[in-house]
Amino acid sequence: MLTEQEKLEHRRAACRKYHRKNYAKLYAYDQAWRKANPEKIKSYAPRKAEWSRNYNVKNRDKNYARQQAWRKANPEKIRVYYDRANAKRHANLDKYRESQRTSHRNRFFKSLGITVADYDRMFFEQQGRCWICSAESATHKTSPEKRLVVDHDHFDGTIRGLLCQKCNKALGLFNDDLSLVVKAVHYLTKHAKEAVA
Repeated sequence: MLTEQEKLEHRRAACRKYHRKNYAKLYAYDQAWRKANPEKIKSYAPRKAEWSRNYNVKNRDKNYARQQAWRKANPEKIRVYYDRANAKRHANLDKYRESQRTSHRNRFFKSLGITVADYDRMFFEQQGRCWICSAESATHKTSPEKRLVVDHDHFDGTIRGLLCQKCNKALGLFNDDLSLVVKAVHYLTKHAKEAVA
């Protein structure tokens, strides 16, 4: 005499066998029904999502154990999956980084009230060189370390020109205070004269 659990397992096994045998037929029927009943599908979605959330909460440990058991039993499938994912990620990495740089640059320009065209105009007016030290930069598309940055007045936001990273940081460290810059010039001049003497 079979127990209720054994009967249940027997019915499940029979269902799985039937589905495997008639997969194409069942799939075609399911797709036809879905196409004919889009409103019902739409109404089922919230209930299905709620059921899935409740099931996952109640069976978290069971699901985790099943996942770990599958991963342990299928290391080759996991390796193939990760190899494929990594290959795809590496293939698009340069494109992704460039899009991120472009997006960040455009957002920054927008925050200053200028466009890429405005930057290009200033770049060519300065002949691709830092306004202070004349350090050269190829284009605004070069790496951030070599690109000329937009220098602006931190008090009123006025765009002043393009500077290299070092000169821009130097002005920032002086807090845009002209008196400090003048003192620094006097200091360097004084010690240069002492060194010559």
